[in-house]
Amino acid sequence: DRELVVLFARLFPQARPLDDVDAALSASMAEVTALLNNLPTEPHARQRQLERARMLVAYCKRKGSLVLAEAADPELDRDRIRLIANELACDLRAVGIDCAALVNLDHPVAQASTLYDCIYDMAFMAFECSSPALIYHLGERDDGLIELRAHLQSDDEEDLSSLPRTQALRERLDKCDVIYALTGNTGQLVLLARVKGGECV
Repeated sequence: DRELVVLFARLFPQARPLDDVDAALSASMAEVTALLNNLPTEPHARQRQLERARMLVAYCKRKGSLVLAEAADPELDRDRIRLIANELACDLRAVGIDCAALVNLDHPVAQASTLYDCIYDMAFMAFECSSPALIYHLGERDDGLIELRAHLQSDDEEDLSSLPRTQALRERLDKCDVIYALTGNTGQLVLLARVKGGECV
């Protein structure tokens, strides 16, 4: 627990000087603080809450890096995108989400942080599921748009597309400059997102 608190303290002071980074991370930072300040005593519940906090810290670390990189150059090269995608998959596996990433890009990517948010939105959906597996693919369309396909599979017996948290995800995606479709059925959820430019607000 202490290691996570120390990491949190070291990470966020570095992000605060830039307004863009602070705006992008403020809600997640507040949630991490709340999670760490209200850890349950029951071991399993405590572990799950710490894992969620770790996910948020990992999200903030890479989101901050992406925002800064895009401020310097709006387009990120494919090798950087591939590295970020693989690191993100490792972060998710560390908290019990079976995750795999496939990146098939030939050109630099604009609005990478928007796609990153879409992937993590699905990851937080997966975190609430039973035995989740998340596979996502980043590729290019003939019309030049970057397309994300993310497929969540779980042992849940509910239609994941009908859950309140899925509706909350739709509302968040509606605030992003993306073309998307979010569908699902029992134990499954599929997100198709195409970036046309712009950031989440």
